[in-house]
Amino acid sequence: MPYDEFRLKEKIEKLRQKMIEEGLNKGLKNMDTVAYSQKLDQLIYEYQLKM
Repeated sequence: MPYDEFRLKEKIEKLRQKMIEEGLNKGLKNMDTVAYSQKLDQLIYEYQLKM
């Protein structure tokens, strides 16, 4: 796995954890949780394009 893909995968995992924590603390409909979810979607899409 090239370095860029590895870094992107790490970012995805870190953001996923932040989103989960935010969802547990503030709820799934909270604007911050939704923002993390949207950013996570973007990163996953970017990762899929590289594969």
